[in-house]
Formats: sequence, C-alpha cells, structure tokens
Amino acid sequence: TTCSFLTSPSDDGLFFKHQAKEEDYALRPEWPEALAQVVSLDQDAKIKGPIGTLAGWKLFEQLLAKNDFVDFEKKDDVKK
Repeated sequence: TTCSFLTSPSDDGLFFKHQAKEEDYALRPEWPEALAQVVSLDQDAKIKGPIGTLAGWKLFEQLLAKNDFVDFEKKDDVKK
C-alpha cells in the first residue's frame, strides 16, 4: 500500500522507512529460518509457536481477521 509522506523537523533524529521484508531477507538470509523456530512465551509452555507467528505481520493479520484489536482512532474503542 502507499500513503502520503509525512515530514518532521530534520533535527528530531526520528526516521522511518517502509521496506519489503524480502529486501531484509536478502541482507540476512538466516532470518526466514529463524522465524520458523518454535518458542514459548511463558514458563509453562502453554503459549508456543513459531516466532514468525507469535510476533510480526502474521500475528497482526490473525488479530485483524478476528477483529481482536483496539482501534485507537475510535474513542469508544480505547480501554481506560
């Protein structure tokens, strides 16, 4: 997707660049295999799965599909 570019003062030290993950994988070919590594999020190993599913875009896509997220642009959706 594309959007308009938002600028900030050049001296604030903050910079974001959107980049395709394939470009990262070209620089770090070991990353895709690392994302497949199964880990546990708790000491009892009740929550476990591949790193790439428990964090990152796959997790967010799953949450969006289930409508399981807080929309901070809607005031009534924000938990106080």
